[in-house]
Amino acid sequence: MIFYIIKVILCTLFFFFIYVVLFEREKMHEFKRMYLLYSLVLSFVIPIVPLPLDIALPLLDRGIAHLYVGNDMMTGLSNQAGFGVDIPIEGDVIAGGKTADYTFIIKALYGIVAIALLINFMMNIIRLMYYTKKGSTFQSVDEKIVLIKEKLVPFSFGRYIYLNEEDYRNGLIDREMIVHEQAHVRQRHSLDIIFIELLIALFWFNPVLLLYRRAIKQNHEFLADDAVLKAENNITRYQNILISIISKTGSTGLASSLNYSTIKKRFIMMKRETSQRKAICRKLLSIPTLLFAVCMFSMHTGARESITNSNELSEISQTPVIPEQNEETSSADINYLSIASSTVPIETQITLEDSVYTEVDNMPEFPGGNVALFKYMAEHLIYPESAAEEGAQGHVHCRFIVNKDGSVSDVRVMQPLHTELDKESVRVLSELPKFKPGKHKGKTVRVYFTLPVRFQFQR
Repeated sequence: MIFYIIKVILCTLFFFFIYVVLFEREKMHEFKRMYLLYSLVLSFVIPIVPLPLDIALPLLDRGIAHLYVGNDMMTGLSNQAGFGVDIPIEGDVIAGGKTADYTFIIKALYGIVAIALLINFMMNIIRLMYYTKKGSTFQSVDEKIVLIKEKLVPFSFGRYIYLNEEDYRNGLIDREMIVHEQAHVRQRHSLDIIFIELLIALFWFNPVLLLYRRAIKQNHEFLADDAVLKAENNITRYQNILISIISKTGSTGLASSLNYSTIKKRFIMMKRETSQRKAICRKLLSIPTLLFAVCMFSMHTGARESITNSNELSEISQTPVIPEQNEETSSADINYLSIASSTVPIETQITLEDSVYTEVDNMPEFPGGNVALFKYMAEHLIYPESAAEEGAQGHVHCRFIVNKDGSVSDVRVMQPLHTELDKESVRVLSELPKFKPGKHKGKTVRVYFTLPVRFQFQR
């Protein structure tokens, strides 16, 4: 889940950067509206789209993982292909096998902020309903006009246009302002506002959404301004009208506010022209942008599976690692393994007669997936008392073979940490239930599997 959230934030930031560079200053407002809305949707969809490519772009995953794992673990894994681990960070293994769990605090904080934002959104809706109920309403072509007593600049939401009753009856509201609000209603801009406001409430931790909201509202004003100028064709008069109302009180939180900064941008955009050729070129550039985003932020699958862990457990971090070896392990390598694992009993030796693969089409899979594997390890690992008393902690890097029948054999410690922690890691790994065996070119094969087991003692 942590990986997904980070990728969504990065994806929205990437799409918004492209918007600022290619489209923000151009007069192609209908396309900009679609770009902003669809890029938001794609930012949430792309990170969960599986991409069947075995390429170097999963380095993004590796970079994100640096945020959650120590350098000792990354040093051992950074040169391995197919690295894609959603590292859990919500707790650490402590003496007695208990876990310090901070998820409740995080979830409570998220819930409080989300509920507060949703309440604020609902209050704005209720305020509009109050205006509609208390004001005088009459039909005007495709929309309804509501006359309210509050001193607010003209604004619209849904099918309603809200005008100050006193100004309207005294003829102080110019026709251009009504045409402007009619454009908002007919183009259904309020749907965009509801969409982005709900996203912000639910994903408030993504600051890029605030930039999206500002851009969406600003583009709505550009679209409405275009509608006015097409109907009246008098830029100077319309600009003077906008300046005359800028000092009045603002509108509700769901409507765009008027200030000198936004007015200046609108004035510039009114006089700007974008050639058809330039617009087409910039639209075409959005295609490679989309392809790059898919390659960069999607889930990568291929000959080496990317592992996505559950953030419910944090005692173990795991990924299939591909050691740089031949299909048959050399005698020198056997000696190295024997030395490296001298602190633990060796159950079996590597069988040279039956090749053990380091890369296959389908990696072995634990019953129930990786979440089940982490759960099994968390339930069966016991922090040795002697290691706890000495304060020993860190990662025990183990390697084992998943046989053709799914059984685990030849569990070895590749990077010893502490005698008792090494033995406990080997004990639990040796008792793992059978995996779904790995396959290569349609045949069931034996596969090396590396699993760093994390021990962290907290006093």
